[in-house]
Amino acid sequence: MKPIARSVARGIFLPFAALILFSVYQRTGANGAIDSYYTNGISKAILLVLSTLTSWLPFSLAEFFVLGIVLLFIMVIVSGIRSVMKGTDRIRALTRITDLIALLVIGFLLIWGFNYRALGLSAAVGISPVQGDAVQLKQLGLDLVEQAKTERALTGLKDTEVFHYTGDLHQASLAAYETMAEDYPAFLQPKGRVKPLATSRWFSQMGISGIFFPYTGEANYNKDQPMLLIPSTILHELAHLKGIAREEEANFLAYFASRYSDDMALRYSSTMLALINTMNRLTAQDPAAAREVYERYSEGMLLDLADYDAYWDRFEGPIQEQAEAVNDQYLKSNGQETGVQSYEDMVSFLLDFWEKDNRN
Repeated sequence: MKPIARSVARGIFLPFAALILFSVYQRTGANGAIDSYYTNGISKAILLVLSTLTSWLPFSLAEFFVLGIVLLFIMVIVSGIRSVMKGTDRIRALTRITDLIALLVIGFLLIWGFNYRALGLSAAVGISPVQGDAVQLKQLGLDLVEQAKTERALTGLKDTEVFHYTGDLHQASLAAYETMAEDYPAFLQPKGRVKPLATSRWFSQMGISGIFFPYTGEANYNKDQPMLLIPSTILHELAHLKGIAREEEANFLAYFASRYSDDMALRYSSTMLALINTMNRLTAQDPAAAREVYERYSEGMLLDLADYDAYWDRFEGPIQEQAEAVNDQYLKSNGQETGVQSYEDMVSFLLDFWEKDNRN
C-alpha cells in the first residue's frame, strides 16, 4: 500500500468507528435492554473502575483532563499548520485532529452516553412522569413547604440564619444512597468521591452548579455557590454516576435519595430543590395559586432563597447565556427534547411519587 493510501486508511478508521457508533446511538430508542446490559452492565463496570481509581485523589481530575485536552488540541493544530506549511504529511496532520475528536466521541458513548437511551427511573424505582394540573401542583407545593419548614427547623437553624452545613457532605450523600440501595440495589455502586471544583467561580460565571465527568467517573460540584442547593447538587451528580443520565430524573433522584437520609440539612436542601421547580411550574400555570403557596414560606426559607438568588443574579450575562445555549443543544442532541427546561421536569416525577405516597 502506498504511503498516502496508508495514511488515509489509518486516518479514517477511528472517525468511521465513531460515526458508526454514533449512528447506532441515534437510532436506538429507550428500551430495557439498555438498562440490563449497558447501564447495569458495561457502563457500570467502567464507571466503577474509573470512580474507584479517581476517588483516591482529593482534587478533581476532570479539570486537569479538560485542560490537557485543550492543550492537546492546540498542539495538534499547531503541528498540523507546520506540516501544511512544510508540505509534509498533510493528510496525517488533519487526521490527528479527527482521531482525537473520534476518541472523545467513542469514549463518551461507551462509558456513559447510552444511558440516555435507558428506561431510567420508571424501570429502576417504578416512578413515571405525570403531567398533573394546577390543583395537584398547588397541593404538592403546600406539602413541600411544610416538609421544608420541618426539616429546616430540625437542623437547629434559626430563622435569622442563612442555611449552612457543617457536616460531611460526601459521607452524608453516600449514606443516603447506601440506605436507598437496601430497597433498590442497583444504586449501591458506583460510589466514587464527590469533589469540589477548584474552578468553581468560572462555573458560576457559566451558571453551572455541578457537573458529572464520565471520562474520569467523577461527580463534581460548584463549591462557590450558596449552600442551599449544594447537598442536592451532590445527590444529583451522584445520580449521574449511578447511570441516571436525564436531568429531570437526576433531579428527582436527588430528592428521592434524600428521603432515605436522617441528615435534615441534606433533606432540606433536596426539598427546596423540589419546591423551587414545583413553584416554577405552578407559577406558569396559575400565578395566583403560586402566591398562596409562597405566603406559607417561613422566614428562614425566604432568607435562604434571597441569599441564593442574590448570588446567581451577579452572574447573569452573555457568558451564562452562551453556556446555557450550549447545554441546551447538548441535551437536545441526546434526546432531551426540552433542553435545559428538562431540569424542571422533575416535577412530573414528584407528582407520581406524591400521589403514590398519599395513597399509602
